[in-house]
Amino acid sequence: MIRPATKLDLAGIEKLMKSEAGFWQESWQENILADALDSAGGLAFVWEAGSRILGFVCAHDAAFRGYLSALIVDPSVRRQGIGRKLVHCVEKELRSRGRKVLISDVWREAEAFYRTLGWSEPRVRLMRKNLDPEPSPHEIHALPGMGQPTLQTKRLFLRPFELTDGEDVRRLAGDRAIADTTLQIPHPYEVGMAEEWILARGPKFEAGEEVVFAVILRETGELIGAMGLVIEGKFRRAELGYWIGRPYWGNGYCTEAGRAILDYGFRPLNLNRIHAYHFKRNPASGRVMRKLGMKHEGSSPQHIMKWGAFEDIELYGILRSEWESARSNLEST
Repeated sequence: MIRPATKLDLAGIEKLMKSEAGFWQESWQENILADALDSAGGLAFVWEAGSRILGFVCAHDAAFRGYLSALIVDPSVRRQGIGRKLVHCVEKELRSRGRKVLISDVWREAEAFYRTLGWSEPRVRLMRKNLDPEPSPHEIHALPGMGQPTLQTKRLFLRPFELTDGEDVRRLAGDRAIADTTLQIPHPYEVGMAEEWILARGPKFEAGEEVVFAVILRETGELIGAMGLVIEGKFRRAELGYWIGRPYWGNGYCTEAGRAILDYGFRPLNLNRIHAYHFKRNPASGRVMRKLGMKHEGSSPQHIMKWGAFEDIELYGILRSEWESARSNLEST
């Protein structure tokens, strides 16, 4: 017999669905059937024989039309009119509500069956989008597919590097004063090195390993430096790194760019912590970190080696909660 489906039928409906190869999807959430019955609003029915559920239909009322979301009949009782009667129950209920159209996306193997019920193919194309879950607060937002944005501040653009930036990078980063207080910049900075470095940035961004921006003066379009984050997605943290060309020191550009990078890291990238370090003999970099709201977290004597000599470093960091608190204080003043 046919009767309305209830939550007591969930186990039987699931068993029925799993009897049809390819119908039940392992990726479905555990409560998907319960949610379907809750949202069906009187448009879910079962065919029961003894204690077995041998047929199930579920539809939804979209106010201007109905949507048939599921129809399945046990293979052992097919061709006995059960599917037809289940669909008619849905149609009858929708007619009573004044609905004029019932639609569904059906398997090609079932197309002939629906045509016997008077269904026809509409003059529209069915399109589908998988609604993947958004990242939880405990996950880093994925970089792949996002596309690296351009950030703007009062005086600066922060954009992805372009191959044509190579000569400016070599000229500015090739200054011994820049290489002297950074770990990764070589000296001398030979022709071709900048272009090779720029070409490597895109794949690392797509892999979710880092994001590096060219720092550009809005007024003139000049490239004045670089700033970015080396990302550890597993831990939702990143290391901030930067350099500004010597002709542009003392203008607050590094601090201005740094604030934009922290905002990008804590909001779109959903990081929980951003840290940085500087050579002890370069206190100016420490002042920048403090202006960004980062806290001094300690010192590491002879932690790295630069040009054959061990270097002491100073460690700084800031948590998302600290950044949010400081941001709220600024906005309320």
